[in-house]
Amino acid sequence: MVVFLQGCSMRCAYCHNPDTWAMQGGRAMDVDEIIQCYRRNAFYYRDGGITLSGGEPLLQDRFVLQMAKRCQQEGIHLTIDTCGTTYREINQRIMDQIIDLTPLFLVDIKYPFESGYLRLTGQPLKPTLDMIETIERKGKTMWIRYVVVPTITDDDAAIAALAKIIAPLHHIEKIEFLPYHTMALTKYHQLGIPYRLEGVPQATHEHIDSVKSLFVHALSTIRQGQG
Repeated sequence: MVVFLQGCSMRCAYCHNPDTWAMQGGRAMDVDEIIQCYRRNAFYYRDGGITLSGGEPLLQDRFVLQMAKRCQQEGIHLTIDTCGTTYREINQRIMDQIIDLTPLFLVDIKYPFESGYLRLTGQPLKPTLDMIETIERKGKTMWIRYVVVPTITDDDAAIAALAKIIAPLHHIEKIEFLPYHTMALTKYHQLGIPYRLEGVPQATHEHIDSVKSLFVHALSTIRQGQG
């Protein structure tokens, strides 16, 4: 069961959920309601448990901590879908508790260079890398996801830099290269929000395959050099 939490501090140029940016909106629910909803529909799930997504779920870090504690008590597998940008010194204690209680993180790396990351998302890259480092140190499983936006996130230098970030990590179970699409255009028009990537083509399957090959080659080269 996926629970979308309201609110996000990032303004990614290719965001497909701009309706989740504002902290206001959505439906107020407490932990008990979510657990009850999960239990009512348990017959439907073949595997897995609860995924907290958004928006950026860790903006509501205290609520997420309550959910993590409850899921552990109830024996429900918890996954957190995050970009890691909220991992700062001011809330690091809470974040570290959440990491301790959560078996799986889906972590988005929007772009592997600080300047491009800031331009693309409006937020710095460092908190994301710091959170990845902590998840790795605590031995928690990660899936890394990277959106391939033609002419913006797919250049050779970016893919090589992404491989350099991934190379020393041992707890990554999966790396997903997600194709950029324009399905959210209608939302932007309805909300009156300018769409910054007008005219940028969607990523084709062939292009994704090309980026994957480039990444695998770069990762292999780095690890051979480390060996």
